[in-house]
Amino acid sequence: MNARTELLGVIPNLDNEAYHSGPGVSNSVISTMAKSPAHCYALHLAPDRPKRIPTAAMLAGTLAHCAVLEPSEVAGRYVVLPAGAPKRPTQAQWDAKKPSPDSQAAMDWWTNFNASAAGAEIISAEQWATAQAQRAAVMAVPELAGLFKSGAAEQSAFWRDASTGLLCKCRPDWVHPLPDGRVILVDL
Repeated sequence: MNARTELLGVIPNLDNEAYHSGPGVSNSVISTMAKSPAHCYALHLAPDRPKRIPTAAMLAGTLAHCAVLEPSEVAGRYVVLPAGAPKRPTQAQWDAKKPSPDSQAAMDWWTNFNASAAGAEIISAEQWATAQAQRAAVMAVPELAGLFKSGAAEQSAFWRDASTGLLCKCRPDWVHPLPDGRVILVDL
């Protein structure tokens, strides 16, 4: 993007990849830069940097985010592992030339379950219950419930910092419009 096509303001429906790969600095970049320029380059700019692997806490936060802010998206992104599901087979079981009948039954079950999940992330019933409780807790706060009645999740915002001229960006969890054209940015 060059200066003529620079995005400024709140940009609705900009996908996550376009936001993260686009120009501008975010709070994450600035915070890492405060540690050191080398850290910033290694984490955010190096072309050969390894893909970040989400931690269990990050995955739980993503599930909670979806349950609270995009409840209509949950069914397409997550599937709850049924009670009584067989233990996930190990790589050794998958590689066995003659698996035991129990191993074969588990592999068949997981093959069918993974196919029916169609790429959705598999979560436990406990993870789902926690996310639902988090949603209920957020919506029990009248001020928050009011903000979430209108607006949209994951909208990208771009602006030029007045004192440095630096292009800045953020992707708040929720953008709530106000009648006067301003917005309230909500971050869980």
